[in-house]
Amino acid sequence: MLKVSSKDNPKIKLLQAVRKGLNRDYVFVEGLKLCEEAVVSSKLDIYGVFFSEDFAESEKGKRFLELAKGKLLVEVANKLFKKISDTKSTQGVVVLCHRLKGGKELLEEKIKTSSVSVVVFPNRISNPLNLGAILRIVRAVDASGIVLTKGSTDAFSPKAVRSSAGACLHTAVWNANDFHEVVSWAKEKGLKTICADAEAEKSYRQVDWSRPSLLIFGSEGQGLTEEELGLVEERIKIPMRNGVESLNIAVACGLILYQASGL
Repeated sequence: MLKVSSKDNPKIKLLQAVRKGLNRDYVFVEGLKLCEEAVVSSKLDIYGVFFSEDFAESEKGKRFLELAKGKLLVEVANKLFKKISDTKSTQGVVVLCHRLKGGKELLEEKIKTSSVSVVVFPNRISNPLNLGAILRIVRAVDASGIVLTKGSTDAFSPKAVRSSAGACLHTAVWNANDFHEVVSWAKEKGLKTICADAEAEKSYRQVDWSRPSLLIFGSEGQGLTEEELGLVEERIKIPMRNGVESLNIAVACGLILYQASGL
C-alpha cells in the first residue's frame, strides 16, 4: 500500500487529469458501490484504487480494501482526497481503470450477440446526465451499444459514469468521426437506419425491431439537420397528448428500447 499526501505526486496528477477529461486512456470511477463493481469485474483492467485515510479506517472501507486486495492501493491524505474528488460529499474512494479498447469492433460483435440488436446513436449529445441515463437503459435491455461523434459529451466522464450507474464500464461505445461515417457504416453492416422525428407519421410501436437497427436521435437543442434526415431510411415518432412536442432524449430512448426488447 502506498501513502500519498502531496498534490505533486505523479499518481495524483494522473488522477486529476482523468477527472478533468485531459487524459482519456482511463476512467475515473467514484463512490463505494461503483468501485466495488469495478474491482470485482473480470473485464476491467484496474490501474489503481485511491482512498482517504478516513475511508481506510471505517468498517466499510476495511471490507472494500479486502475485496480490492491484489490491486494497487493508494491511501490519500484526507485534505488532499477532498480536492481530487468529483463530488461535494465524497465517499472517500476512487478507482482508476483503463477504458475498454476496440469500441467499434466490440460494438459489431455485440450486434450479433445482444438481446436487442439496436445500436443507439445520440448525435451530438451534450448532457452527460442524459448520456449516462441512455447507457443505463442500453445495458438494462441488453441492446448492442452506443455510437458517439465528435462534439458529443464523453461517455466516460465522471458525471456520465455516475449517471449510468457504471453501465458505461460494460457497454460497447464507439467514438466515430461524424454522422456520415456512422450512417455509412450502418448501411455497410446491414443495419436499418431509424430516427426519432416528431413530424413522422409512423409510431415507434409499428417498427419491426427484430431487424438490426441504428436508432438515431438528434441533439437536445438542435435535432437533426435536413441533410441528416435525408440520409435516414425511416422516421418514427412517439405519440403525445396535450400539446407536448418532445420528450427528454433519455426518456424517448427508454420508451423505444423497451418496445424493441419486448420486456
